[in-house]
Amino acid sequence: SEAGGKLSKKQAAEVSRAHKLAKDAEKALEAERRQTMKREQRRISMERKEQRARERETIAVRKAAERASREATREDRRRKKLELRVEREKFAQEQKNAALKRAAELVASNRVPIEITRGAAAAKAAASAAVAAAGMPPPPLPVEPEGPRKKSRSSIVVSTAYDLHQIVTHAKNLWTKYNAIAKEHNQKVNWITVARELGIHVKVREKYARMHSRAEQRGFDWERSGHFKIKDYPHIFLEPTAAEQKAKMPPPPPDPNTTVLIDQTHKEVDVSDEVAAHAAAAAAAAVVDASVKVDVDTVVTATEEHVAAAAAAATLVADPTAGIVVDSHVDHLEV
Repeated sequence: SEAGGKLSKKQAAEVSRAHKLAKDAEKALEAERRQTMKREQRRISMERKEQRARERETIAVRKAAERASREATREDRRRKKLELRVEREKFAQEQKNAALKRAAELVASNRVPIEITRGAAAAKAAASAAVAAAGMPPPPLPVEPEGPRKKSRSSIVVSTAYDLHQIVTHAKNLWTKYNAIAKEHNQKVNWITVARELGIHVKVREKYARMHSRAEQRGFDWERSGHFKIKDYPHIFLEPTAAEQKAKMPPPPPDPNTTVLIDQTHKEVDVSDEVAAHAAAAAAAAVVDASVKVDVDTVVTATEEHVAAAAAAATLVADPTAGIVVDSHVDHLEV
């Protein structure tokens, strides 16, 4: 058998076993390689997950820091705005109190504008004379900034009912005082002068007067409810009263039962004889009462033109288009 080059059964078994061991070793190596690759993939996946988690955490921390910074900035801005508003309200309240105090002192003082005693022309002439006597050059005209001009607000801006009552009362008292002085000097005083002395615009004074009148008509108690904010109670101060609404309402439509329609082609209209007779009699009596005022036993001679005018007036009351023939023998009207 050795000479023939063939393996014995024992040798073939060993070779087969060796081949099998080699294949098993290769399979084990391949399985190990696969397991190693899977472990590496799992490790890489875990590292990626951890990296993403760290990135998300970093982003969340950064966003939280940015949000906290924005909140702090917003809170700081809100606090500054609140402080500015409180300061502005305090300054406006001080200005309002000072203006109301000046108005009360003005009512109680003996100061009178020159236009009330001598007229507006004399006041302008006196002002021009004072400037000329001072010998000072006139101040330069202010340069108007570009863009829309902002209107300056009045020093008296009412916010409560008591402020409104004060300014309206001061305005009424000042107008009464100036009006009495102006009558002594044969002059007239208007609300423009009063508003200028109070430091408010005349339109603003009119608005305050309307608000005060509405509250008065609605029975508002100024002493007990003087702390009410005007903007919080528009139904008392801002909404028009029934009388104002009625004054603004359009006139009612004509009543077809009493309206006389005039046709352009026909000058005659259908009016009952009784209504025409009563209207003519009333118009004639009105004309006679208005035109003839003499003693009872006096006879007034009237011309034909006067009689025709009286008859025409009576006709117009009864029917604007109907004509009446006046008898020519009526020569006298007895009263």
